Amino acid sequence: MQNSGDVFIDNNTPLSYSISTQGRSATWKENVLRNSAVTTIPYSFTSAGIHHIKVGVNQTGIVIDYIEIIKN
Repeated sequence: MQNSGDVFIDNNTPLSYSISTQGRSATWKENVLRNSAVTTIPYSFTSAGIHHIKVGVNQTGIVIDYIEIIKN
C-alpha cells in the first residue's frame, strides 16, 4: 500500500500527494535520517482572506507535524 492522501483547499478538487518511496532510494535514506517524510504541494490562492485546508491520509499511523505556507 502506498502512503498517500489528499489536500482539500476551500472545498476545491483535492490535490493528491504521495510519501511512498521505492526500495532504498536516496529519498528513502533522507526520510530515515530525518525521521520524517516531506512533501510539497504547490498551490496559488486566487483571493485574499481566510482559507480552509483539510489534509487526509489513507492509513493510520501517519502524523502531520506541521504545515508550512510560503508567500511568493
